[in-house]
Amino acid sequence: MSDVLKKLDLAMEVLTIVFQDTKATEVADALDILSAYREQYVQDNSQYGVGA
Repeated sequence: MSDVLKKLDLAMEVLTIVFQDTKATEVADALDILSAYREQYVQDNSQYGVGA
C-alpha cells in the first residue's frame, strides 16, 4: 500500500473516531470526499501496482 493510501486511511479513521458521536454533515462530507479521492487514486495508479 502506498504512503498516500496509508495517510488517507489514517485521516478517515481519525475523522471517524473523533467525530463518532457527531452527526455533523461536514464530517460526513469530508469522509465522502476522502473516500472518493482514495478510490480515484487507486484507479489512476493501478497500472503501477498501487492498490487497496
